[in-house]
Amino acid sequence: MDTVKHIMPGTDSTMLQVTIENQGLGDLLFNAQIAGWDAGKNEGAGGSDTYGHMWIDSDEPNGPTFDWIDIRNSGTAVMLTGNNSISNEINIGFPFEFYGKSYEKIRACTNGWLSFATFSVAYNNLELPSILAPRTMLAPIWDDLIFQTDSKLYYKNETSRFIGLYENIYRLSGEGPYTFEIILFDNGNIVFQYLELNNLLDDYTTGIQNHDADDGLTIAYNENYLHDSLAVLISKATWVSVSPMSGLIPAQATMDLELKLVTRDFPEGDFWASLQIQSNDPDEDLYIIPIHLTVSNTVGLELVETEIPSQFRLFQNMPNPFNPITTISYDLPENSRVELVIYNMLGQRVKTLVNGKQQAKHYEIRWNGTNDNGVKVASGVYIYQLRAGNQMFTRKMILMK
Repeated sequence: MDTVKHIMPGTDSTMLQVTIENQGLGDLLFNAQIAGWDAGKNEGAGGSDTYGHMWIDSDEPNGPTFDWIDIRNSGTAVMLTGNNSISNEINIGFPFEFYGKSYEKIRACTNGWLSFATFSVAYNNLELPSILAPRTMLAPIWDDLIFQTDSKLYYKNETSRFIGLYENIYRLSGEGPYTFEIILFDNGNIVFQYLELNNLLDDYTTGIQNHDADDGLTIAYNENYLHDSLAVLISKATWVSVSPMSGLIPAQATMDLELKLVTRDFPEGDFWASLQIQSNDPDEDLYIIPIHLTVSNTVGLELVETEIPSQFRLFQNMPNPFNPITTISYDLPENSRVELVIYNMLGQRVKTLVNGKQQAKHYEIRWNGTNDNGVKVASGVYIYQLRAGNQMFTRKMILMK
């Protein structure tokens, strides 16, 4: 299966192309959407779900700071006792958007999770998403927990945040106590904080899921992850979109789909999604292409397709016009000596991006609008030229400030 791969810094945007080819004798009707993709467990930073949530914890260099908010004296106590109990509705204090829907009230369960819409008291933790898990779920520690005589739940709603604090909660089998809290911000961000987790067993779930239980984010599932003085930030960051989302391709023709990738203050790490193309092709009505985004401060090359290209090609840079960064892509069907150079309109060499031997692959090169001396160049039209083997290709691009 082909995989679209791209590397970009924590704050950037770029456009990639995926070509659909209709090899049949009739019109091909298709719909395209971005969906999730399970590429295995992440540690420290991860995501995302289909909706675009990603997470990072305070153990990471760019993660949130653990900053415990003690509301035991200033907050409101909630009456919860025993196990498998759920509270009455609690006012959040502001509309909170969760998976595209707005909520103003929430309930808290003794089993270490909160929900905007359910009366469930589920205690058997699962990996998320799951139709067997509570809907619209926020799970700092989903386990079979119990409120004993010293256990308390407090909440406090402020202008821009809501805090719910679990104090001295125990596992039904006796482990604990656990003290943790959840913070909801009016911008949609969620923070789980863990003050003290005594004798925590590795059979809990930490994560979120939507109302339909078809989209969610598992941060930890039955693993050694949570610890004292840990903060986990869950934020919405929709980083990939596709255009057009539907179309008609005549027989023996092709159409290019554009993938727009956007990062805003992303932590370094790997993020996954998928492009799902549904069509009237009788042999393959659903085609799925994984999308692998690597966020890194290092600018370099990245393989986009697993198959070796069939011909030499130099693509139009994306975006164009651009400011200040653009991506130049090209195909090498065979191992070649490659030179990729940017010139100004006077024919003067501005920047040498590649000069050396490369393997047969699809490459992407990012140019940040500087010359060989690292100085930013002026706005205007520039020429980029690819020499590979005995082939030469030239295209124009516009730097607009």
